[in-house]
Amino acid sequence: MKKILLTLALCGLSASLASATVILTPQTPYPAGTGPFTYNIGVFLPGGENFDVKDFATVYDINMLMGTPTFTPSVLASGSTFAVTMQLTGLTPSGIAPTDVASIPNISVMLTAGQLTNATGSAENLGILSFVSGSNATITGQYTSLTHDSSGPNANLGEVLLPTNSGTGKTPEPVSFILLGSGLIALGALSRKAKIVR
Repeated sequence: MKKILLTLALCGLSASLASATVILTPQTPYPAGTGPFTYNIGVFLPGGENFDVKDFATVYDINMLMGTPTFTPSVLASGSTFAVTMQLTGLTPSGIAPTDVASIPNISVMLTAGQLTNATGSAENLGILSFVSGSNATITGQYTSLTHDSSGPNANLGEVLLPTNSGTGKTPEPVSFILLGSGLIALGALSRKAKIVR
């Protein structure tokens, strides 16, 4: 399987609820070939934030989703329990309105037991969300998150590159390039010969 690495950092902008929560940042390169393609998203909790029971991050409209997504907790989150769910109507924080196509699945990671607090001044890795898609062609998609700090809930809406349904982004094999090159050389030779005959 080809791998696509994306980074989901729980920090950044907020909706009108309060301060920072989640940012998704893709890492390149995207793979070529025929797939299926594994996408890995690192989930980070920023300094001063809590990930309380029922806090979550949702990635919307994962095209050509295959199999069951997984979440692998980091050392920081090793004593906590997370649920990964797929749904057609994604878990969304109150007051946030993402674009969510009802026929395309969404993935959410929710804390179900334990509380995670980041008392440091920098983002801490909570773990890796992984899913498989039949496509490595990407489109700008959306995600939301809900975390808490001492002043209450923080919600976020952001954008990230996600698989599109436009195909697998296949790369031609070397033999195809050789055949194409040979054909172009032959056409060039015939064209040159035709000019000499005139």
